[in-house]
Amino acid sequence: MKNLRRAFVLCLLSFLSCSKNKGTVFIFKQWHLSPNQDTTSKELAKELPQFINQKDIFLKTKALVESHKTDLIIAEGCEGEINKDFSESFNGWTLKKLKKERNSSDFADIMAPVPMKLKAMFPKLEVLCGDNMRLIEENLRAMSNVRGFYGFYQGLKDSQQTNKERYEAYVKQFVSLYPQKAKKNPMQFALDQTKNALLQFEKLIKKRNEFFFDIIKKQIHKNPVVIIGGLHVEDLTQRLNEKSYDVKEIIPKGYKNDEQLLLLSMKEILNAESIVDVIFYQVPEGFDKDKFLFKNKIKKSELFSNNEWETLKKQFPETLSEQFLFSDYDDDGIRDFTFSRSSRGTVMTAEDTDWDNDGVDNLVDMTLGDTKISKEIPIGQYVNNYFSSKKKEKILKSLSEQKITVLAKEGYPHEILVLEILDNLLKRKEFDGHRMKYIKASSPFFTYGENSFFAYIKHTNSMEYYPQQLSHYVNSEYQKRFKGVKFEDYIQKFIVPLIVHSLAHELAHALEKNYEDLSKQFGWQWKDSAYQGKYLTKYRHREKEIKSHKTNMTFKNKPFQSWKAEYRSYTKTVNKILKSKQRDQLLKTFKYSTGLTELEQSMSFFAYHKIPSLYATLNPAEWYAESFSACVFQRIFKESQQKSRSIELEHLLGFYPLAMTPLNCKTFIDSTSQVTGEVKSN
Repeated sequence: MKNLRRAFVLCLLSFLSCSKNKGTVFIFKQWHLSPNQDTTSKELAKELPQFINQKDIFLKTKALVESHKTDLIIAEGCEGEINKDFSESFNGWTLKKLKKERNSSDFADIMAPVPMKLKAMFPKLEVLCGDNMRLIEENLRAMSNVRGFYGFYQGLKDSQQTNKERYEAYVKQFVSLYPQKAKKNPMQFALDQTKNALLQFEKLIKKRNEFFFDIIKKQIHKNPVVIIGGLHVEDLTQRLNEKSYDVKEIIPKGYKNDEQLLLLSMKEILNAESIVDVIFYQVPEGFDKDKFLFKNKIKKSELFSNNEWETLKKQFPETLSEQFLFSDYDDDGIRDFTFSRSSRGTVMTAEDTDWDNDGVDNLVDMTLGDTKISKEIPIGQYVNNYFSSKKKEKILKSLSEQKITVLAKEGYPHEILVLEILDNLLKRKEFDGHRMKYIKASSPFFTYGENSFFAYIKHTNSMEYYPQQLSHYVNSEYQKRFKGVKFEDYIQKFIVPLIVHSLAHELAHALEKNYEDLSKQFGWQWKDSAYQGKYLTKYRHREKEIKSHKTNMTFKNKPFQSWKAEYRSYTKTVNKILKSKQRDQLLKTFKYSTGLTELEQSMSFFAYHKIPSLYATLNPAEWYAESFSACVFQRIFKESQQKSRSIELEHLLGFYPLAMTPLNCKTFIDSTSQVTGEVKSN
C-alpha cells in the first residue's frame, strides 16, 4: 500500500511537471525599424521596406488574440509592461496616439511597434517587455565596435601594400586611440578587437534572450506570442526546445534575414583573415612544407645582390628554412618559391608551376617525385544562394569540356551562379585563345583593391574566386542600399552585371594581348626604368620576370592619384546635390552634368572623361582589362549601349561601359566574329 501511494505521488508529480510545460510559444521573426525613425506619415510608411513584414505580423497576431489562442504578447526593445500608463514613444507613436487611431480603416497600415498596436486595439490584453535596456545599449555599442575596428583593419590591410602614405595615416590615427595596445602590431590588434567585439555582440544577444526565456517560462500557460528580431531566434528556440516546450516559429511575409547573413559572412571573413608567420601560395591544397624535398640548390650569389640579400634576411621568418629560397628541385632554371610580404604575413609563392617536371601542375599534384607532399585534393562544395537556373552537374560538365578544373580551399564553397556566368563567358568568341585552366574558391592573400572578388594569376593560369568577400558584399549592399527590393530582382539586376563585369575583366588578363602599344594610342604615357637587381629577374617563370618597371605613369596627362582625388571631389559634390533642395541650381554649375532631365542621368564623371572606371586609370594593364570588359558587357547587356543606362551603371557599380564606343571595341575585339553564349539577366 505504501509503495502504491508513492507510485501515485510520483505519477501525480510527473503529471503536474508535464502540465507546466503545456502551452505553445509563437515566435514571430520581425524585420524592425530603428525606434527613432519617424513613421507618423502613413503614406510614406507604406514605402518602407519593412512595411509588408510589420503589417503581416500585426494581422497574424491580431487573429491569434481574437481567436483566443494567446493571452500574452512579449515585445523586444523595452522593459516592464506596456499598460495604460506606458508613455514611451517609438517611431513617433505613443500608446495614446495609437488608441485614437484604433478604429480607423487603415490602422493595420500604421508603422508602429506591433505590441503597442495590439495593446491599443485590445486594452485588456497583457503585453510585457521581454528585454533589458542596459543590455540593448551594450549590444549597440558592441556592433559599433565591430564596425569601427573592422574599418581600421580593412583600411590598414588595403593600404599596406598599395599606398604607404595612407597606411601611415591609418596607423597614426589608430595608435593615437590605443597608444599602448596598437603600437606593436596595429593590424593584428584591429583584427583581434573586431573578433572580440563580434563575440561580445553574440554573447549579448544570448544574454538578452535569458530575459525573454524567463518570462516565457513563467507565462507558458498563456500561449505567449514573442515578436523579436531574427538574430535572437535560433538561440531562443534552442532554449525552449530543451525544455520540451511547443514552439511555433513563424516567418511572416516580407521578412529579410539580411542581418543574419551579414553577421555570418563577416564571421567567415574574420575567421579566414588570420595573420600567420608563413603562407604557402599557389601550392596544392593541404601542402605540407615539412615533406618538401631540397634536391638541387641555386647559388646565393646568382640569385641575390648583396643589398637584396641583406634586406630580405631581415624580413625572413626564423621559423622557416632558408633552403626554400634556393630550391630548384628539377634543376630547370626556375626556382621553386619566391618570397614576398602581404598584410597577412610572409608569403612563399610557388614560382615553378611544376616542381618535379612530371607534366602535372603543382595545383593538382599531390606528389613531389615519389614523395606525397599534400593530402587528397578536397571535393568541392557548391551553394545556390543566387538563383542559378542551371543544374550544377551540367555546368561542371561544360567547364570540364572546356578543360577548366574546379578547385576549392577546404570550407570555401563555389556559388553555382558564378560558375554558370564563367561557363557562359568562356564560350564567347571574345575569349577565344584564353589561357585559363583552373578556378579555385579561396581567400585572398594579397590586396587587389576594394571589393575584389576574383583575381587571375597569370603564371599558373588560374582564376581565384573569393566567395566570402562576394557573399559579404552581396549582403551588406542589400542591407545598405536595396532594402525593400525583391532579393531575386536585386541579384538579377545588380549582382549578375557585377559578376559579369568582374569576370570579364579578369578573363581579359587571361588573353595573350600586347596592350602597351594600344594603351599609348588612348592616352597612356610612362617611362621604362631598368630593374637594378637580381631577385626579381633571375631564375623566374617567364611570366614573372621583371627586367624593368614603369615609372611616371599618366593617363591623359594625369597620374592615378590625381584621378582619384578628382573623383572623390566629384562624389562629394554629387552627395551635396542629392541632399540639397537647390540641386537644379547646383547642377547648372557642375561640369560633370550632362543634362537636367533626370538627376540620376545627369551626372557622370566617367562619361565626361571617357573612361570606364576609376580603376582603369591605375595602370595600362588594368585600363586594358576594364576597357575589354566594357566591350563584352555592352554585347551581353544591350541596354548598356544607351547613355542613360550606362550612367546608371556608373552610380550602381562604379563602371561606365559606354566609355568604349563601338569603334573602340573593334580595335579591342574582332567584331566580325560570331558571338555565342548567354549570360542570364532580366
